[in-house]
Amino acid sequence: MSTPDERENAPEPTPAEPTAYQPAPSTEPTPAEPTAPAAPAAASSPQAGPQATPPPAQPYAQPGAQQPGYAAAPPPPAYQRPPGQAGAKTWMNITSFVTSILGLGLVGVIFGHLGVSASNRGEAELKGLGIAGLIIGYLQIVLGIIAIVIGITLFVSCANDPQCVDFWTQLDQEINALAA
Repeated sequence: MSTPDERENAPEPTPAEPTAYQPAPSTEPTPAEPTAPAAPAAASSPQAGPQATPPPAQPYAQPGAQQPGYAAAPPPPAYQRPPGQAGAKTWMNITSFVTSILGLGLVGVIFGHLGVSASNRGEAELKGLGIAGLIIGYLQIVLGIIAIVIGITLFVSCANDPQCVDFWTQLDQEINALAA
């Protein structure tokens, strides 16, 4: 273990200054120059046998190998949207869904089309809410049209039936009697 004085007086390592191109040593043998396998060292003898020499350096570094004396390049940054544009029109998709749930189908359809279009251009998020608002809004519009057609049909058929007219007249008289 070192003492604090030894750590303070220890020389700082200096970065290697490249003077000329020196290829990185390779750990893989080249196909043209096979290397012999290293001889196993004897466990009982104090001196090991001859050490295998490393293969000669290749003229070019392997792809992805780090050059000595240089730091590795940082990875490229992940894609990020420019500030101020990340979901700037997302409120349209949310508004479409909420207004369709509340029964305002036409408003939901209008904001749904605007929001989905903005999502396709990359200006909005939550495209699924806009699509859901469109579907619910169109269903409300179709069901509203069907209800109006049924209501008009019932009204016209009741106007031609004397029994139906008597029923509505009697109901109106009872309501007026309760109010008085």
